[in-house]
Amino acid sequence: MLQIEFSAYTKKFIKKNKTSNSALIQKLGLTIKELAINPLPKGSKKLTGYPFYRIRLGNYRIVYRHDDKILYVTIIEKRDKVYTLLKKLK
Repeated sequence: MLQIEFSAYTKKFIKKNKTSNSALIQKLGLTIKELAINPLPKGSKKLTGYPFYRIRLGNYRIVYRHDDKILYVTIIEKRDKVYTLLKKLK
């Protein structure tokens, strides 16, 4: 199982949605735990032009990368915002 590290943006997203959308946060938590066990599950996709993968969770996307020991959760956001945020990372 990989160790999980969250970006500052991801921590802010979780904190903002913790009380207003607890069901979403629970689903995100389960999905991220599953990614720590298997970082390339069925449904994950390598993002073209970026060193990241993404997995869908309804209207939300989890953008992450991994190495041998750590899963880096970079962005969690709605589908329409996540790709704009990725362009800012370049």
